[in-house]
Amino acid sequence: MTSSVWTKTTCRLFFKSLGKMENIMEITNCATRLRVKMKNDVRIDKNTLLQLPGVKGIIERRNEVHLIIGWEAGAIRKLCSETYEYITADASSDAGT
Repeated sequence: MTSSVWTKTTCRLFFKSLGKMENIMEITNCATRLRVKMKNDVRIDKNTLLQLPGVKGIIERRNEVHLIIGWEAGAIRKLCSETYEYITADASSDAGT
């Protein structure tokens, strides 16, 4: 499986499952996990997260969520980071108008 099963739409669903976009501080990865640091603890939508392509499990820590994905984690992080930057930049420009 490759990251091509994740699209920008998948990333948006991923963000929505984590609560508000403003709560996301950082998206990183290790070899097999996608890691998200949050500003504060929020309820996540575990059912939706577990149905995302390639997600094998979820680990919750204080202010942090890890999605166990596999070797695609780096490519997925890159796609989601790009999508996050696009969404937040778009929201900032909308606020200024």
